[in-house]
Amino acid sequence: MNTAPGVSGHPEDTIHQGAPNAGHDTARAEVQPARSAIIGGQNDQNDMDEINGHFSDATRIHSELPDQATMHPERHIRAVATAMKSHGPFLLVDVGSGVSFYKVSDGSTWERVGGTTLGGASLMGLVALLTKARSPEEMLELAEQGQNSKVDKLIGDIYGTDYMGIGLRKTAVAATFGNVFGILGRAEREGKMQPEGEEPFTDADICRSVLMAVFNNIAMLSCMQCENLGLSTICLQGSYLWDSDRVLQILATSIEFYSKAKATAYMYTKDGNLRPIGGYSTLGQ
Repeated sequence: MNTAPGVSGHPEDTIHQGAPNAGHDTARAEVQPARSAIIGGQNDQNDMDEINGHFSDATRIHSELPDQATMHPERHIRAVATAMKSHGPFLLVDVGSGVSFYKVSDGSTWERVGGTTLGGASLMGLVALLTKARSPEEMLELAEQGQNSKVDKLIGDIYGTDYMGIGLRKTAVAATFGNVFGILGRAEREGKMQPEGEEPFTDADICRSVLMAVFNNIAMLSCMQCENLGLSTICLQGSYLWDSDRVLQILATSIEFYSKAKATAYMYTKDGNLRPIGGYSTLGQ
């Protein structure tokens, strides 16, 4: 348990999920794909130009977004703890480039209990590589228009109906991007470059799927931390926690499911207010 700790050192980006400092990245590094690693003929140049373009876009997006490494965690933890003082001990989920989990006992006593490298920068990096979206605003707008069922394998795709024996409706995601493998693999086996007819999925569908995957994962890990620590209150904040009804709906629905409706969740907004997010679980899919 640390009492009002400061920041001591910065981890490398290669730290794996759950490592002591996985939620904080050091500095932004330009991605430099090694051309010499690509073996092929003259035609590979166009492929490399396209790949380098994707990496360049991903790097630019990351450089334009808030960098959690420039923050002072103790100051932000104190601010959230002050806002949450009437709620007792709670789990603070700091959604930055990566994600950090803190057990907060009061305004001066907290402990970092875990983290994951799959955070906001991961989401935007995947979106930049897979779609034409080049900002959080574009990604969120596309996600609102998309249908993740086009790319994700759902419980209904496997069982044909709800699987209420384990509490899963047929619309629940069984495998993120699970349908992509089947659709493209089938076309390849049939000797086609891509499926015939209407495009099987769009940038909007991909954005919706990636958004759901990242924030579902954050919600699941948050509930696991609460269970391990004996907590029932979660507060989420961070530079990549967008004030979006869709994001809050994903978090609220997932937290309700993974906590078996035992956890209460709040968002600490960028203007310093607390917002209960439980009601967002009733928003239409």
